[in-house]
Amino acid sequence: MDVSVIVPTYNRREMVCKTICSLIEQTYPMARFETIVTDDGSTDGTREAIAALNVPFRIRYLWQPNRGRCAARNVGVRNASGEIVLFLDSDSLATSNLLEEHVKAYNEHDGIFVRGERRVLSSLVGFSSPFVEFYLAPMEPFPRNLIGEGGFISPTHAHTANLSALHSDLTQVGLFDDSFDQGRSWDDTDLGYRLARMGRRLLYCSTAVVYDIGVVADARAYCERAWQSGYDVHRLFHKFSDLQEMLPLFLDKMPVNWRKDAPRRIAKKIARRVASCDPSLSLLLWATGLLERHWPEPLLLRPLYRWVIGGYIYRGYQDGLRERAVEG
Repeated sequence: MDVSVIVPTYNRREMVCKTICSLIEQTYPMARFETIVTDDGSTDGTREAIAALNVPFRIRYLWQPNRGRCAARNVGVRNASGEIVLFLDSDSLATSNLLEEHVKAYNEHDGIFVRGERRVLSSLVGFSSPFVEFYLAPMEPFPRNLIGEGGFISPTHAHTANLSALHSDLTQVGLFDDSFDQGRSWDDTDLGYRLARMGRRLLYCSTAVVYDIGVVADARAYCERAWQSGYDVHRLFHKFSDLQEMLPLFLDKMPVNWRKDAPRRIAKKIARRVASCDPSLSLLLWATGLLERHWPEPLLLRPLYRWVIGGYIYRGYQDGLRERAVEG
């Protein structure tokens, strides 16, 4: 099976070149795959850097005015020639058997799309911090308790840092919904859920690995992403209301339903609300910074990171909820 690797990028000249060069050592035949770089209006010399690369596989560069990551991926899919389309982020490094493992999955299963494993290593990122070592790095590999029989996982875990699907399925489902380009997240979850509604199952392939080299090293900076994630999820819930119960991340961040919520869920929601108010978050951030500087113990920092980041997701979710109430 032929593979089209699609890498959207925007002003990441050095990183995207590293991503492309990481494909040089693939065990899958070079003649059986192409790489399509979809440039979303970069102004940092990305075009010239890609043109200067000398790689043993076919590479195509497509430029568009800045319209967003979904639009860029869709341009790539429309121009792809492979039966399988593999999405990578422009800050990912592919391991040598990445393509081979994705193709193997399709040879062994019908009616699937595939999520590979994404790892974080400070040695590849180029720096280290307690946040990277104790929070980001342990987030992968994928939690084994979420993997079902046969290696299948919920479609809500689709992640375009390492995700493949049949070209025909992507075309049939309507590609990415570029309305998500108004925010910064949940477009991959939306695509995964639509593929599942079409009858496709998401297979987790732990042997198809990429390394993320574009991580945020600081917990405070990561909180901005967390807030945005909570704010943006309303677009997804507005489109598919049944997804609210399929995303455990948000079960303690929704308003209390005194009639329907179980006592345990009510308690979790109240605890989240208290922990996410200004005084609580300020105290948590202060304690986190103190421990990072003087006593960087993972057993203490990991729960603090979870509460801080969860608090910002909660605040983003609540801000989005209030905005939609005003609009409605």
